[in-house]
Amino acid sequence: MILSLSEEEGSKTLEVCANLNSYLFDYQREGVEFLFSAYQRDTGAILGDDMGLGKTIQVIAFLSAIMGKHGDHRDKDAWRMLLHQRRERYSGSGGIGHPEDAGFNFSGEVAPILIVMPASLLQNWEQELHTWMCCTTIILRGKPSDRDAMIDQIARGEYEVVICSYDMLKMYLSRLHKISWEAVILDEMHCLKNPEAKLTKAVKAIKCRKKLGLTGTLMQNNEKELHCLVDTIAPGAIGSWAEFSMYYGQDIKYGRKKSAAPEAVKRSQQKEKELRKKLRPYYLRREKEINPTFQEVKKNDQVVFCDLTPLQMATYQRVLAMPEFQLLQRGEERCDCGRDSGEKRKKCCYKTPPDIGDGPGLLYERFHEHGPCKNCPNCMGLPCVAMLLKLSNHLELLKVNPHDTPELQHYQREFARTAFGSDLNEVGGVNQISSFQEMCAISTKTCGKMIVLEKLLAVWKKRRQRTLIFSRSTRMLDIIQLFLITKATKYSRLDGNTKVEERLQMVNDFNSSESNTTVFLISTRAGGVGLNLQSATNVVIFDPSWNPAHDCQAQDRAYRIGQTKDVQVYRLITLGTIEEMIYVRQIYKQQLSDTTLKGSNAPRYFEGVQGNPQQRGELFGIANLICWKPGGVLKGIQDAYQRSRDGLIIQQNRVQYDAASMKKAAKKTTPNKRPNAVDDDEGEMIEVADELVSDILQPEELPTPTQTEDKPATVSTSSDSGDEDMDALLNGATTFRHEAIVGDQEEENAYQHQVEAAVISGSEPELEAEDPKVANGHDLGQPSRPSPGKKPSILSRMEGAKCPTPGQDTQKKVYVPTYL
Repeated sequence: MILSLSEEEGSKTLEVCANLNSYLFDYQREGVEFLFSAYQRDTGAILGDDMGLGKTIQVIAFLSAIMGKHGDHRDKDAWRMLLHQRRERYSGSGGIGHPEDAGFNFSGEVAPILIVMPASLLQNWEQELHTWMCCTTIILRGKPSDRDAMIDQIARGEYEVVICSYDMLKMYLSRLHKISWEAVILDEMHCLKNPEAKLTKAVKAIKCRKKLGLTGTLMQNNEKELHCLVDTIAPGAIGSWAEFSMYYGQDIKYGRKKSAAPEAVKRSQQKEKELRKKLRPYYLRREKEINPTFQEVKKNDQVVFCDLTPLQMATYQRVLAMPEFQLLQRGEERCDCGRDSGEKRKKCCYKTPPDIGDGPGLLYERFHEHGPCKNCPNCMGLPCVAMLLKLSNHLELLKVNPHDTPELQHYQREFARTAFGSDLNEVGGVNQISSFQEMCAISTKTCGKMIVLEKLLAVWKKRRQRTLIFSRSTRMLDIIQLFLITKATKYSRLDGNTKVEERLQMVNDFNSSESNTTVFLISTRAGGVGLNLQSATNVVIFDPSWNPAHDCQAQDRAYRIGQTKDVQVYRLITLGTIEEMIYVRQIYKQQLSDTTLKGSNAPRYFEGVQGNPQQRGELFGIANLICWKPGGVLKGIQDAYQRSRDGLIIQQNRVQYDAASMKKAAKKTTPNKRPNAVDDDEGEMIEVADELVSDILQPEELPTPTQTEDKPATVSTSSDSGDEDMDALLNGATTFRHEAIVGDQEEENAYQHQVEAAVISGSEPELEAEDPKVANGHDLGQPSRPSPGKKPSILSRMEGAKCPTPGQDTQKKVYVPTYL
């Protein structure tokens, strides 16, 4: 593979050696050319390929070319000669030279390459470099004295490639920025999404123009992250943040509103297209479909709604009734004190729990020992959200944490007593349960999601399939770990406490064909990147992350190059709770990213606008998080995705609490009962398959069995036919597909074509005689449906000629498009 040079550089050429080039896909060769193009222009770039497409090997191929590698013994000989020359030339000088002297050197001598990454990826990069390229590599780590000596050696040019973590870069910035770097590679570059963070500023301080970033998620939460990452590798390329936000960000966000005027939608699409063109020299992204592997191997990303158990539901209601939660829930309402100011409750008479007369409040007391602060009651937002997150996951998380300080344990104990109320004895008291059998028995009463997980694991254990279970909470992993022990399931576990040097060995052991480990417990944040776990075919996201990219990265630990089987993903969401609100926000963020960077035509479900306190709608603001909606948050948009090609109604896709089945589960975990390993396991498999369908679908929705010669009408006790029937029952019957909500839909596509026609023709929108629903603030109401057999006209779905300007607090009625 030959990389061409500009005419100014003469007739010299660079090549990716045949030994490495023969293993590259065509799209990876294009990626190498993209990186070299930026390198040649003396600027930065971001390789943003989807996770699992091999960004690392593309970078290594690029580095091998600019370093003149041949892929054979000549590389070692050339390096020995070059190192000898450098030692003679720079003996006693203390370095290679000055940063401004660094640049492309066609004599074959290049400055060191710096590769920066999260600490968990250090060994991965070292291994990949050793596999694909012959070069001298050093990892900047160890004792402080050792690190100082390493930097001295690096400055003298004694290593070709330097690998270090982002934390190490920040720690030794004053020394590293003095070294002449040929190029700086920034892996998992989304770590630098915050422009005010010290880490981001440290990376920008490195005096090398050729900064090449790697990330599969350029825009995770908002457009400010996109601007920060691009500005890091190419300062000023898309203007300052103020300029970018005013020209691109505001129009793009407001065009995503459900009630946005046709002109606003059109303007948003134009700005998105213009931005993608602007990013083209600096950003390259390819989706998984470009790789032949993923044309045959698929990922089925499903979302399972799990009802709260009765104990969880009662506890959730008690917690929401606490003074702190009431303050936050009603803080935006107009104060009832009778004054004419029209001030909100939280800014007038209701700033602290004593103001509402229901006692001081346990959380309030903990954080306000010396009285109210200037931020009351908003200061209680984070503690209240943290409690609801625990409650939605597992009631055991509300209990006293034995690893916390005595003072903190006191508050946890009092909060648990109040939250559990009359159910205190039934949940096992306020102290954390450590008995395997007790934990397993009580989990079916204190966590609706554990019911689902137990059934899924039983199915996969029977099939001898390997599973990854991700949770954002290490305490939740503790609970699942105890549960696995009671089931005699062999597992591995990786979280933030796992040593970096142990991770690679754990991964290799799990992937080994001889391994008996069937479950890998992983912390979402600690293990969401850098792990190749292709031996697993099932992934469970036990709790949703605020950042949608974290859950996507977790899934792709199994769904990546090297995977030979389809991957089943199950996202477990507790219905109607804060978890579902987190997932709904994930939908918003992912749609915003997809429309901005990919040009997808995602459905416009929401009225809320991110970052605008005047237009929080149904999504944003603390009041939307501190609530419980028994019917589910997504119920308001089910009509939209029900009519999509493969969408299902949310109400009919709930895993409900069944008291009878829970009693059976409790009996099975009794220590004195010794199960029949073969017969009970076989019977349990059939029961799991039946319950997993009947608990979710209504009776009229159940599939009607058909008797044929090849396939029996009922689930057979034979392992082969039983597995086939369970495949049919589990495949999509219990959940809806994530892509069916987030991705393009026919209704939205048809609507957009009509919008374009209306804008081009300049026709004035007219409202039909029907009484439209009004969208104001939190109460959006239920969207009206067109008459049966009649499509709503485009005129009935358009707001009017003008769109509110960014930041404007408008009180005029906004008509909701009737097609949603």
